[in-house]
Amino acid sequence: MEAGVDRLNHTLSLSDPVTRVRLVSPARAAALEGMGIRTVRDLIASYPRRYLDLSAVETVVSGHIGQSCTIIGTIYDIKLKRPKPRLSLVEITLMDETGTLIVTAFRQPWLADKLSCGMHIAVAGELEFSYGFKRMTNPFIEQLEGTGEDFRGRIIPVHPACEKISAALMRTIIANALAQYLPVYDPLPPETRVRYRLMSRNEALSCIHFPTSMREAEEAKRRLIYEELLSLELLLMHEARTRDAAFAPRVHVTDGPLITRLRETCPFTPTGDQTKAIEEILAGMAASRRMNHLLLGDVGTGKTLVAAFALAAAADTATQAVLLAPTEILAVQHERTLCGLFA
Repeated sequence: MEAGVDRLNHTLSLSDPVTRVRLVSPARAAALEGMGIRTVRDLIASYPRRYLDLSAVETVVSGHIGQSCTIIGTIYDIKLKRPKPRLSLVEITLMDETGTLIVTAFRQPWLADKLSCGMHIAVAGELEFSYGFKRMTNPFIEQLEGTGEDFRGRIIPVHPACEKISAALMRTIIANALAQYLPVYDPLPPETRVRYRLMSRNEALSCIHFPTSMREAEEAKRRLIYEELLSLELLLMHEARTRDAAFAPRVHVTDGPLITRLRETCPFTPTGDQTKAIEEILAGMAASRRMNHLLLGDVGTGKTLVAAFALAAAADTATQAVLLAPTEILAVQHERTLCGLFA
């Protein structure tokens, strides 16, 4: 019972302002608001843009030119250069046990103050080769504590960040939010999760932010996408029912004299697909609910004949119908075809 109360309280508290999360000061809350994050729910839904996969780290030598990879090394040298008056770049010489990598970061002069020689960093990006060195241009850079060996095998999420809130601080803030506000209620029933092999909501939220493997991150993403699409579908169904409740549906006559004569005078026998489509549409028109029906078919498959039966049902019911065409040429073509059938 206590666990259920906690889930209820946590779920209701997701609408709390983001300042309720540890380490979120008013100044940081203002920075988060600039990113569209105002509530705890917004913060938890700020999923990583990518992941730094330190479970598959390459060395400078083993990394292949033209492919994306992650390399861990020690900063040997760092320089701030201004090749043009309005262009700055930071050039980092990174070394590991196998060789030297040149990292170039354009328009990020603050890196020269944040990073220093001797630091251990991980860089993730596409390897290039020029002027005798392997290089990366504008890679993702993550500062590692110690020698960086403790980070090998980990998956580091890269969350959306801003000037005042770095990706590392964003990770810490989101970790605090998860620790404070999970577990929450899961909108998907257990039988649905079992049927489609989906994670629980709490597991998915934890794994999307801090996965132990890329496979786990993909499964968390699949679960959250399923929930989002299901919620959208339920909303659309609810809105459709609300609209339908405001109108009295017209129950059409689908076995009247015009339908009968159209069947008898049709110049050819409808195909199996045409017959099925006609029956489905007429059944929908005869039902006591509003009908929305999409008929999909290539050019020349006989959609116009199917539409003719729907028009005849409207005429048998003593109501009106309109046939719309996207072009004048097609409208004239339909007029000739249908007038011949209805004559």
